[in-house]
Amino acid sequence: MVGDIDLENLDAAFAAAFGDPEIAAGASVKGRKAREKRAALKATDGRRKRGVAPDQTRQLNVAIRRELRERLALASRAQRLMMVEIVEKALEAYLPTLERKPKNA
Repeated sequence: MVGDIDLENLDAAFAAAFGDPEIAAGASVKGRKAREKRAALKATDGRRKRGVAPDQTRQLNVAIRRELRERLALASRAQRLMMVEIVEKALEAYLPTLERKPKNA
């Protein structure tokens, strides 16, 4: 706290001074953290948070056709698996077939 200002609740203080009282009530630190958490991962996003050590995974960004992405999201929900788990299983099943084929065949 600095003087009469609570720095932890600065958003609420601004909202109370300049905004709608209903908005001010939701502008607490607790409310802000809850909103940030909801915004970080929407329920319809198709992903779930999971704690994984950084040395266990590597990020791979790819662009895929919209209909394939939609099928992947539906399968993810139906099988209760993360999309990455489905992609990993598919690659693990498919890559050995590529390794067996000669390059110029």
